[in-house]
Amino acid sequence: MNIRFLTKSSFIILMFLLIISNNCFAKQASSINQIEKPDVAEDLRRSRDFIRSLNYQINNISGESKEHDYQELRKIIKENIDIRKMAKFVMGKHWQLASEEEKEVFIKEYSTYLEHLYVSNLYKFKGNKVTVIGNQHLENNSYLVSTRLSNNNDFTNMSYKLRKSNDSFCITDITVDGININIIQRLKFEQKIEDHGLKNIIATLKQSNLNSNF
Repeated sequence: MNIRFLTKSSFIILMFLLIISNNCFAKQASSINQIEKPDVAEDLRRSRDFIRSLNYQINNISGESKEHDYQELRKIIKENIDIRKMAKFVMGKHWQLASEEEKEVFIKEYSTYLEHLYVSNLYKFKGNKVTVIGNQHLENNSYLVSTRLSNNNDFTNMSYKLRKSNDSFCITDITVDGININIIQRLKFEQKIEDHGLKNIIATLKQSNLNSNF
């Protein structure tokens, strides 16, 4: 069974995940609206600093070898992106119907699959300039950092949803030009599971992971 899990547009989105310019925060004070409490204002600032810190980590990967860089990027992804939560979300209505073992195996294989995609594309496109154009406090300790990616004469608007946990943040969702990636993936996987069954989808993911090397 040959299943395409991500469209070409999804690949492009993954390529630019976390690629934030070191100098893109200079003009952010004027773009932050509706700040009502000092602690919210501080978390808004820290959410932007979180993105800047990720960029710093990526740009300071030694370049010793491709394999070394891939492993360093993988560490950054595992530490800063809630891939497990994304994997759970894309199962949609099938989550309640799956056994505990199936849930854990799917999360494991889907998480590995996404890690491969993030790593390979970050390696190719790290260093592209992104300007932060907005910052917003959401419900449930969540924050939105909106950016604009400039590439020659073209640009793409991207937003990162961050969840605050204790004293840190993690990325839980991405939207590109108004298109929510988690929702797109959920619609795809729900249909694939509906058509082929969860066990077949897990088997296909597992084989894809075996065929992909960092």
